Amino acid sequence: SKELGEIKASGGTNLYGALVAGYAELAPITDSLKALVLITDGVGQGGMTKEQVLQRKSAPTHVYFLGSYREQQLTGIADTFIYGDKDVKNVLGRYFEQLGDSIRNQHVIRIKQQ
Repeated sequence: SKELGEIKASGGTNLYGALVAGYAELAPITDSLKALVLITDGVGQGGMTKEQVLQRKSAPTHVYFLGSYREQQLTGIADTFIYGDKDVKNVLGRYFEQLGDSIRNQHVIRIKQQ
């Protein structure tokens, strides 16, 4: 397995397919908060449309950009965009800590209607 710092972006990722697979994993979870984090350079391809992805979206989506920042394919799907720098190891650690704090501090109130 490669270390995170050894992975090089080369484009051609099936962004929409990856999102749909992630949403499928998260969809059955109903008893806790959930979020999908996509780490990408924003360069992608695939056979799905943005509308097909949105129909399957089952969790808030946070996009962490490395390298280029091509938001176009993910605008409307992502709830937040974060722009990384070259210090991936340190920045990602802080990012996940902040994201975890944000999710932990959210509360869901359900009101039963009669």
